[in-house]
Amino acid sequence: MIVPSGIYLAFNFGTDFQRGAGIPTATDIAFALALLSVVSKRVPLELKVFLAAVAIADDLGAVVLIALFYLKSLSITYLLFAALVFGLLCVAN
Repeated sequence: MIVPSGIYLAFNFGTDFQRGAGIPTATDIAFALALLSVVSKRVPLELKVFLAAVAIADDLGAVVLIALFYLKSLSITYLLFAALVFGLLCVAN
């Protein structure tokens, strides 16, 4: 997650666009999965599953990072609704 943001900052440091450095954090695994799909016949299934799991964790981390650094105000109503939906999903599981 740090490498894509670092590349973005290298090109945009000192400009108004510097604030968007959190956005590319979720792009690194998407690129790796696309590359993996090109050579999928030569890659073991275990590696595909592992990379997909890393992609999920990486994307969740990117969402949390973006939410924390780009948040202007916190809506308790939406937070409680999300907690309710999460609770329902846990019960359904």
